[in-house]
Amino acid sequence: MHYAESTSTLPIQGINIVHAKKNQDYKEYVSVVPTSAMLGDGIGNLMAHIVEQSQTRLAQKLVFSPELDCIVMEVRSLPGLGTTVDVILVNGTLRVNDAIVLTGTDGAIVASVRDLLMPPPLREIRVKSDYQHFKEIKGAQGVKILAKNLEKAVAGLPMFVANSADEVDVLR
Repeated sequence: MHYAESTSTLPIQGINIVHAKKNQDYKEYVSVVPTSAMLGDGIGNLMAHIVEQSQTRLAQKLVFSPELDCIVMEVRSLPGLGTTVDVILVNGTLRVNDAIVLTGTDGAIVASVRDLLMPPPLREIRVKSDYQHFKEIKGAQGVKILAKNLEKAVAGLPMFVANSADEVDVLR
């Protein structure tokens, strides 16, 4: 496949392509960012295009859902905090005192959220720092959860919040 810079569009095998900077109609044309695998040219342009699209056009398509979607990423024991779970909160809301249900090595773990922690802006959750305390957190972000009996929690599986006592039995 050859890309012609002077041509505004170039039909190749029934696909209309146009340089990413010149694309005005995303339904009609496929954006192309010229790159070279041998020389590494254009990789910065490709990354800039992905970031720009993510922050502008694609950001408009994001929709927040109130239904909880949360995955346990890591179970850690931290000095002064005890055992914590790091989760990715994709959708929904977590609150202090929520009844959470997680998968454990010996069966379901039911615990009450004691605290919700997040690192300061531009800091990673895994790096030890002074965490900020929250009463409520909405998705999408990484959150450190403090609760009792999390030692046997299993990473990589979903976490649920029970809104009533009946739900705890169903989620178990």
